Amino acid sequence: MIPLKEYIKSVIGHLNEGYNDIAELGLSVRMKVSSPKDPTVMDILTDIRALSSVITVKQAGAMSKANFEGKQTMPVHVNFVPNGQDAESLALSIKEIRGIDLVKIYTVNGERYSKDGKPFVT
Repeated sequence: MIPLKEYIKSVIGHLNEGYNDIAELGLSVRMKVSSPKDPTVMDILTDIRALSSVITVKQAGAMSKANFEGKQTMPVHVNFVPNGQDAESLALSIKEIRGIDLVKIYTVNGERYSKDGKPFVT
């Protein structure tokens, strides 16, 4: 028979294992939000959250001013479970969301991310 204290420690250890599987992605998305027909920021964040393996999505800062095409850039943090999906494939999935035309990865798990010495841009 296992003493109660050891049993509780083993249960808590199993509960905390899930946090080790979560990856954090720091990226920016460029979107067009100048027309009433364009998706809103809330729509875009909701659509990102709806992607498979995504756990949480949050806006990480202020949006840029609109460029001459009416497009703005927004920094976003995405927590996800990388079940066979890496940061680049998730970024490509995010780019497919209506209203987003560019995704740029800055960090993965707090570490600067680059491919061939350059940031990954879809």
